[in-house]
Order: sequence, then structure tokens, then C-alpha cells
Amino acid sequence: MGVVKKEGIRNTILYYSGIVLGYFTTIILLPKVLHDDQYGLIRVLIPYAAMIAFFYQLGMPNMLVRFFPYLKDKKKAHNSILFFAYSVAAVGFVVFTSVFLIFKKEIIHFYSLKAALLVQYYYVLFPLAISIAVFEILNGYCRAQLKTYFATFLNEVYVRLLILGIGGLYFYHLFNFQTFLYLYVACYMTNPVIMLFYVWRNKMLFLRPSLQVYRSEYRGKMLNYGFFNFFGGATGMLMDKLDFLFIPGLLSLADAGIYGVAALLATAVALPAKALLQILYPLTAEAYKSGDREQLRYLYKTSCDVQLFVGSFMFMIIWVSYDSFFSLIHHQFLLGKYAFLILGIGRLFDMATGINGSLIMNSKHYRWDMLFTVFLVVLTLVNNIVFIPIYGITGAGLATATAVILYNLFKFAFVWKVLKLQPFSIVTLKIVLAIMAMFGIGLLLPSSGSYIFDLMYKSTVICFLYLMCLLYLNITPEISSTVIALYNRGLKIVTKPLRKRG
Repeated sequence: MGVVKKEGIRNTILYYSGIVLGYFTTIILLPKVLHDDQYGLIRVLIPYAAMIAFFYQLGMPNMLVRFFPYLKDKKKAHNSILFFAYSVAAVGFVVFTSVFLIFKKEIIHFYSLKAALLVQYYYVLFPLAISIAVFEILNGYCRAQLKTYFATFLNEVYVRLLILGIGGLYFYHLFNFQTFLYLYVACYMTNPVIMLFYVWRNKMLFLRPSLQVYRSEYRGKMLNYGFFNFFGGATGMLMDKLDFLFIPGLLSLADAGIYGVAALLATAVALPAKALLQILYPLTAEAYKSGDREQLRYLYKTSCDVQLFVGSFMFMIIWVSYDSFFSLIHHQFLLGKYAFLILGIGRLFDMATGINGSLIMNSKHYRWDMLFTVFLVVLTLVNNIVFIPIYGITGAGLATATAVILYNLFKFAFVWKVLKLQPFSIVTLKIVLAIMAMFGIGLLLPSSGSYIFDLMYKSTVICFLYLMCLLYLNITPEISSTVIALYNRGLKIVTKPLRKRG
């Protein structure tokens, strides 16, 4: 588990560094320099392009993680598995680009009344989607070899630094909005180029066309797995993207901007899960290959407890600070408060069920995940259509969170019934009770009348309460040992000059 701990810490640091940059750029800078509909367009573009990219990929990133252990052989260029992934994705590009162009008239009609700016820049989505798809396949290839942090750096830190730069230039009116938008898209398009160089630099790039992989005994299994993973992978896409597609058409681009901020904050809650899953997914595949049920049980339990505890900490910090922060920054974003609350609860429930999706997708029962995903697709579509016109952006959060909770309940029941695994223990109960107690305390914390003071003292109280739970209840031994180790290392650094003087 040393690899999990090391890569998990690296990824978590990068994710949260990216969130800090994202907060400043997305919540503070861009709303200052863009009009409401322009800001809404920026918040919608990436989720929309990521959805198109998902269709292009046809499940290839996770296919690489799943089958790389069986085909890895550097002398044989890993049996051309990367070439296989891109050749399948090329088919996805041709098919689904044709579909989006065929239904262009209907799509434009849906957005024409309330999101005219999205219609104007409709074709920008496709080069952006291609770059995302190319990057994600390379990312999956690296994850299969337990090299995760560089892709995380590019996606979470590097690209946000570029956006911060062009946002600063636009602040000084050095170019118009159209140029800003094209530069914004170009920032994301540099990711796959740099990632390709990284893979080549590490002598992992084997893209020479070869029919060897098509003659492999795993060819049919890989195509079959990719097909079912395509449906299974729709979970993350629907959780993060589908609500963004409905809000501009049913409400407005300005509402999409407000909701985008609430969704960004909910994403911060889920970052521990995202960081851990980068490395736990390939380890789950290895555990299945070796038939190590104890390892699977350990991964399942650890993912549940650690994700829930760390995720709830982020949720509480954001929740108690929400009013004070946005009262200082942008009052209009206060309209997304309850959307964040509902989305955050849905995220916590998703984290509380651990790696149930990875367990199903890496088992022989992976086809069942398609049925669960069909259920999620239908429920999410219906929920968005029903809830958004009634409750606005809060309804979008309710639509997504309800679907996610029910989806995870079904997956948890399946893993328990069929795979005979379940992650909960007395430790999980302690975490849940601690979360409920601290949420209650957070609601009771009085306001002083000073937004800055409230922001500081409420965050300090929550940090102190979580630290006490961490150290005295020993809720999560993995995190406790890491915190203690960091404390001891920091103490040595601080006291080193004093020891030298003595």
C-alpha cells in the first residue's frame, strides 16, 4: 500500500492546488472581467466537450488499465495496446461526430432562445473534445503503469495557470472576448501535446501501427470490456456534466455560471475520491488478476472510510464559509448555496460507498454495470427535466444527487450480494456520527457581523473539531499516521536551528 499512499498524497496535493487556482480564476477573476452570459459559456464549454470526448473514447482509458497487466511486455511494445485504444477511439470519433452534426439543428433549437452565445460557438466544442479524448487515453495508459501524478498536474494545475494568465491579460483589455475564448480552448489543447511528450520521454510511447494486438486472444475481451465500460463510465460523465447541458436551455447561461460555481465546490468535496481512484483502480485490477480477496476487501474498506472522512471535512469547511465568502466576493453566487448543499451530500454518499464501481468493472460481472448506468441515465434525464423548471439551479443539484444516491445504493447491494464484499464497520459509524455532530455545530455557530472574521473563526472551529476526531478517535489510521508523520517532520525542521545552537 506504499504506492497507494505516495501516489494518493501526490494526487491530493495537486488536486487541491488546482482547486485553489480554480477558485481564484473561476470564482474571483473571471466573473469580474466577463459578462454573465460569457461567464456561463465558459462554465458550460468544458463539461459539454468532456461529454462529447466521452463518446469518442468508447471506454478505452479504463480498458487500458484493465488489460495492461495481461499485455505488458516492453520488448513487444506492450502488444500495441495503445495503438489499439486509439484505433477504436478513431471509430468513436467518426460515428459520434456524425451523430452530433446530424442532430445539430435540434441541439441549436434547444439553446437558441436562452443560450445564443453557446449556439454561436457550437463548433468550438469538437476540437476541444478531441484534445480531451487524446489526453484521457494517454492518462489511462499512464495510470495502468501507476504513473498518475503528471497527468494530474497537467489537468489540475498547469492548465489553470494558463487560464489565470489569459484571464489577467483580458482584465487589462488586451484582446476581445472571441480571442479570449479561443485562447481558453487552446490552453486545454496543449495538454495532450505535453502528455504525449511525457510518455515519449519516459520511453513508454509505442504507437506504431500493428495488427498483432488484433490477433491477440484478448482482442474480443478488450472490445467487449470497452463497450460495457463505455456505458459504465457514463456514471462520472452524468454526475458532472448532464445538468450543465440542461440549465442553459431551460434557464439561461447566467444560471449555468452560478450553478457551475456550486458544482465546482462540490467537486472539491469529491477530490479525495478522485485522487485515490486514480491509483486504486489499477490495484483493484491487479488484485482480481491474482485472486487476492483480502486485498480487495482492504481496498474497499479503506476507500470508503478515508474518502468519507476527508470529503466530509472539505464539505464542512465550504458549507460554514459559504455565506461569508460569497458575501465578500460575488453576492449572486449565494443563489447556488442549496445547490451546493444537495450536490455535496450526493458526493459524500458516493464516497461512502467506496470503490464499488471499480469492483464491479474489474470483475466478471462487469456487464451489470451497464444496467445500472442505463438506470442512472434515465433517472438523471427525467430528474433534470422535472426538477429544473420547478426549482431552478437547486433542482439541478437535486436531480443529480438523487440519481447518484440511488445508483450507488443499487451498486452497493450488488457488490454485497454477488461479490460478498461490503466496506462498512464500526469505524464508518463513528465517521457518520462525527459528521452529523459537526454539521449541527456548524449550523449553531453565530455570525459576528464581519464576513472576514466569520470566515476565519468558523473554518478554525471546524478544523479543530476534525483534528480532534482524527487524533483521539483514530477514525482513519492511514490519515492519522500521515498527519503525525508530517507533524514530526515539521517539528524537526522548526527545532533544527535550536538544536544547532544548543
